[in-house]
Amino acid sequence: MSFMFHPYPYVDPDAVNPIHAPESVKNGLVKGPQSVAKEIARQIKAGKTRVGIDCYAGAEIGALARQLEEFVENVRLIDATTLAMDEKELDEKLAPYLPTDRDRDPVLLYGRRFMEGYEGLQNAEKVQALKEKLDKADGPVVVYGMGALCKALRDSYDLKVWMDLSPRQTAINYKTGLAINYGSTHSRPFSQLMRRNYYVDFETALDLRWELIREKALRLLSEEIPHGIAVTVESMKERGSICDIEATIICERDSHKGIIIGKGGAMLKKVSSLARQDMEKFMGTKVYLETWVKVKENWRDNLNYVRSMGYRDE
Repeated sequence: MSFMFHPYPYVDPDAVNPIHAPESVKNGLVKGPQSVAKEIARQIKAGKTRVGIDCYAGAEIGALARQLEEFVENVRLIDATTLAMDEKELDEKLAPYLPTDRDRDPVLLYGRRFMEGYEGLQNAEKVQALKEKLDKADGPVVVYGMGALCKALRDSYDLKVWMDLSPRQTAINYKTGLAINYGSTHSRPFSQLMRRNYYVDFETALDLRWELIREKALRLLSEEIPHGIAVTVESMKERGSICDIEATIICERDSHKGIIIGKGGAMLKKVSSLARQDMEKFMGTKVYLETWVKVKENWRDNLNYVRSMGYRDE
C-alpha cells in the first residue's frame, strides 16, 4: 500500500458531502477543553470516579487534563502514553512497517499498516500495574491520552470519553510541535512524523471504534461461545448525515452460527443494536449497521486469515 498525502487538508465551505450529525447526537456532544472538563467533573461528582479519556492522534488532551485539575478536587491524573514501550524498543518494532530503502522508495512514502492495536505498542507490565491501581482506587482518577481505552483497561472505568478533532487541525498540531508520535519523547522531521502517523498512530486510534462491535458480541455470547468468534468490518461509507457500516461476525461452527443469530434473529439484533449505540457515541454521528454471520471452520488455525483481521501473534 502507498499513497501521497497533503500535509494541510483544506476546509471547503462548499463541500458536497459535509458531515451533519443529527440533532439527537449534537445535543450530546461537548466541545472545547473547558466545557468537556466541566462535564467530566459533573460526572465524577455524580459517582463516576474512574475515567478513561482516549483521543485521536494529535488531540491537545493535555489542555483538558489541566482543566480537570481546576474543576475536580484531589483528582489523580495519569498520562496513558507513559504505558508505551521504551522508545528504542518501539522504534525497532515499527521499523519493518516503515522501511528506509531509498533505492526502492527515494522519498520514503511507502509503508505497511500496523495492525496490533495499542496492545502491540504498550508495555504489558505497566498496563497491568495501572489496572490494579484503578481497581483499588478510592478517589477520582482520570487516565488520559492515546491508549487510555485499550482493551485491558476498558472495563476498569466508570466513564469512557473520546476526544476528536479535524484532519486539518491534526496536521497543524503536528506541524507546530503541539503533538509527537505515540511513544516518542521528541519530534521528528514532519515528513517522517506524518508517515508514521498514517501507518501507525492514525490507524491504531481508529481501530478502537471497530473493537466496539467485537466487544459487544463477545460479552453477550461469552457464556455460550467462550472462543472462536471474531468480527471484520467490510465497509464504511458516509451517506449524508449517516455512516453506513457493514460487518461480519466470523464463527467456526454451524451450531455457533445458530446461537449468534438466536431465535428469530433476536441475539444478532441485540448484538448489532448495542454495538451501533456505542459506535454512535464514539463517532458522533448516526450509524446504520448491517451485520452478517459467516462460518469459517478452524479460522484461528489460518495464520494469514487471523492477521488479516488485525489480531497479533501470541
